[in-house]
Amino acid sequence: MTPARSRSPGGAFGKELRDARLPVAGLSLALVALIAGSAASFGNSYRTAASRLAFVRLAREIPPPLRGLYGNPFPAHLATLGGMISLKDSTWSIGLVSFWSILALTGALTRDRHRPGAEHEAVAPLPPRRLAWQKIGAHALALAIVVSVAGAAAWLSSRAFGPLPGDAITWEGAAGFAVTAGLMALAAGGLALLLAQMVSRPAAVGATGAYLVAGAMVYGYQGAVPAFAGWTRLTWFAWTRYQQPLAGSYAWASLLPVALFAAAGLGLGVELLAQRDLSGRQRRLRRPSLAPGLRSATARSLRERLPAATAWGTGLGLYGLVLAASDRGIARAIRASPAGTLALLHRLFPGVPVATAGGFLEIAFAALGYLLAGAAAAAILRGWAREEASRRTELLLSAPVSRTRWFLATATGTLAAIAVMAVLISAGVGIGAGLAGSAAAVPAAGAVTLGVYSIT
Repeated sequence: MTPARSRSPGGAFGKELRDARLPVAGLSLALVALIAGSAASFGNSYRTAASRLAFVRLAREIPPPLRGLYGNPFPAHLATLGGMISLKDSTWSIGLVSFWSILALTGALTRDRHRPGAEHEAVAPLPPRRLAWQKIGAHALALAIVVSVAGAAAWLSSRAFGPLPGDAITWEGAAGFAVTAGLMALAAGGLALLLAQMVSRPAAVGATGAYLVAGAMVYGYQGAVPAFAGWTRLTWFAWTRYQQPLAGSYAWASLLPVALFAAAGLGLGVELLAQRDLSGRQRRLRRPSLAPGLRSATARSLRERLPAATAWGTGLGLYGLVLAASDRGIARAIRASPAGTLALLHRLFPGVPVATAGGFLEIAFAALGYLLAGAAAAAILRGWAREEASRRTELLLSAPVSRTRWFLATATGTLAAIAVMAVLISAGVGIGAGLAGSAAAVPAAGAVTLGVYSIT
């Protein structure tokens, strides 16, 4: 963004909105496919009142540990198509837009002065606060478009695939879903923005993502692990327990603390951003030292990627610790389930010993853990790609070193950072298994595969 563009009527708001076109289109299509697919599947599978009652009974018989996989232990109006969509897709839809908000806000408003466009913003004739709020406003508008499309998709799908009276989602339900998802996404983005002003962007993304995932899992598994019930008060999933608009359940007042949380995170984040030194100079003098990388490209690469790897590894490790610490109790609850329920679980997860502690970890931790480990690796590798985009590589290669040698050294440092992340995840799972009285070596070794997967 040039200074002239900063003074244009669109300014930073217009540029940020234009840059968001591709994510808006991609997320909108993904949510439409997710919601419409669920509506078509449920509508065709449960076309009669008797089949709906059978589905409600099945949902009630599912053990609390597996019910927590859906993220909502208290579903409303499951006999309606809206209730089924809400049970299956609400948490995942909110998670998608929340992670996008985290990445978008920390990417647009970051302390990193090496990102593209930062030098123009530093000399733009706009106060830092005004520049920041323009970017936040553009993201809020883009987010509103995405969640509105998702709400409209739910409204249309319920009419297209709902065979029974009461299946149609009302406009209030569609709008309520959009507002709920949008506020939760802004709350996640505001928290990440605030953290990004105090630590690096990858660390802020990892910490906020871990909080988001852990909050959803703790809320979902509180029925299986009563000790989680107290911790749910720290998550907005518990604050909005009765706000299930797609299912026709409304608790509008529960959105107030979410809105206040979002406003506080965004406001404090912008204030810290405005107070910092835009040029990035250190105010405190330090003894001269050799810049990282001039002595060893491998050490420089590891040092720059280690904060992100540590943040992601700690977050995923804590997530694995919580699940592993409760695996034996949850396995006992699954074994105590009716025979029909156990048979259904074996059909849903063929080859997985669902009634064992290790089987529960495979279902609850590994599947989602692979996705999160992949996202973590992408965040770690982003720093490497940014060196190319910012032309920093040209400066580094001005030293007497070949590009091949530099590439191999940088790759070694990056892989070492991912290995640190894998070790932290493995340690968390192992400690949790040990606390539960289970054998720690096998689940800890299995958790290492997340690091291998993220590398591939």
